[in-house]
Amino acid sequence: PDDLRSATIGPLRRLIRRGGFDVVHTHLYRACVLGRIAARLAGVPHVVATEHGPEVVGSRAAYLATERLGRATIAVSPAIAGRLRAWGVPDSRISVIPRAVDTADFRYDPALRAAARARLGIPAAAPVIGAVGRLEPGHRFDRLIRRCGAGGTTPSANRRAVSRNAVWATIRCSGRTA
Repeated sequence: PDDLRSATIGPLRRLIRRGGFDVVHTHLYRACVLGRIAARLAGVPHVVATEHGPEVVGSRAAYLATERLGRATIAVSPAIAGRLRAWGVPDSRISVIPRAVDTADFRYDPALRAAARARLGIPAAAPVIGAVGRLEPGHRFDRLIRRCGAGGTTPSANRRAVSRNAVWATIRCSGRTA
């Protein structure tokens, strides 16, 4: 496929070889496929991959062929492990290591909720939808914004739609914005 350019493997192999690495750890489909090949060609003894999912953008055959070049695949959730098994990755090669988030930090606290609403100017009874991330296609904020009435389909269209739509009056960016 277009996103799996074999021309990437040579320079990546040279970079890995120059680094003298004992372990190469890849993340996500393209890096897993190309990185495993380059690491093996560079003579790296330990190649590990982490899959975040849930969507795979490439060929199942390419993924499975290169999966064998690694020592193990880490799934960030049982659901991702299930998808990997369904694709044909042997269960013995999959380890589940959940993302390191302490959910107790996000437990309901009425005082924190009231303080956040006051800081952002949100009335106590107003419905709130929270979302964290960049406005880019892979994060699918277009779906959330469209459901709220803005209608953008690309990051720039999302920003334009939000800024000219009535939804803008109800959106609060509480973090860093570009």
